[in-house]
Amino acid sequence: MKQFIKNGIPSSTYLVLATISLLGMGKIEAKDAFDWIATEPPILVASSIIGRLLNDLLSHGVYIVYIYLLN
Repeated sequence: MKQFIKNGIPSSTYLVLATISLLGMGKIEAKDAFDWIATEPPILVASSIIGRLLNDLLSHGVYIVYIYLLN
């Protein structure tokens, strides 16, 4: 499970989306916001893990249905 979490956080791309969303927020302290994201705050890490787990569960479900339909 530790290996999954270690690889799941960067591959979920949630941190990238959070960073990009800061660019579109207008007048904020950009340096402070980017420094905050660079520390990988627990709320973003938890969101990344939840998103990755949901994605894996849903894709597994689609795969099972696909195999069922082939038979």
